[in-house]
Amino acid sequence: MELPPQNVTILDGKDAIMNCRVAGAPTPNITWIYEDKDTVDVTGRIQLLETGDLLIAAVRETDGGKYACVRANEAGRVEAAGHLAVLVRTQIIQPPADTRVLLGNTATLQCKVSSDPTVPYQVDWFHNTQ
Repeated sequence: MELPPQNVTILDGKDAIMNCRVAGAPTPNITWIYEDKDTVDVTGRIQLLETGDLLIAAVRETDGGKYACVRANEAGRVEAAGHLAVLVRTQIIQPPADTRVLLGNTATLQCKVSSDPTVPYQVDWFHNTQ
């Protein structure tokens, strides 16, 4: 295989390319397999490029997993796999609510976030943009 699939880590919403380039005569047929069981449906967001590479547009968390490229012709079969890891963007899922507090009392503001558990994040608080 000239350029086998590599492990790819990408942020959700970005486009991912899984490589699969092989020279052969006669020209090999290309099949992509997901998680060792399902043939990848190359429609819509997922396209098979002329090079044999697999383009996954606007990657979603559910696109993550093992992708195997299978190239086959009368001379034989070549298979190689790579893993697509999708990092989920940190998002504020519940912003702080407007709160009224009597002067001298303590105000408690809460902010809930959703993030990829493998990526550390930090929450910074600002008052009047400072």
